[in-house]
Amino acid sequence: QELNKEFETAQLKKKGRLSIPDNFFYETTVTNQLWRENLGLLDSDLNMHLKFSMKPKTLFVKKDVVEDSKFEAFKAEVKEELSTQESQITEIVQNQKIMAAKQEEI
Repeated sequence: QELNKEFETAQLKKKGRLSIPDNFFYETTVTNQLWRENLGLLDSDLNMHLKFSMKPKTLFVKKDVVEDSKFEAFKAEVKEELSTQESQITEIVQNQKIMAAKQEEI
């Protein structure tokens, strides 16, 4: 019987067909189950708390945002410079379109 299986496998390989061993599905099922169990442990909030020796609560810490007047002034200055650059770019593009139209007329 073992010889017949080997012969059938050899014939399938010659024909270019995939040969799947008898225990393939069992091994795959066991492997998938082990992965699921391990991933479940990693995803568990309780396990994360145990791993980091914390009590089960939320993992996020609320932080009050402190406003810095110098930083706000800097942001406003940058925004102003950007808007100036954008208006200059728009003006250049319009001038190029006008020049292109004049060249086409010539």
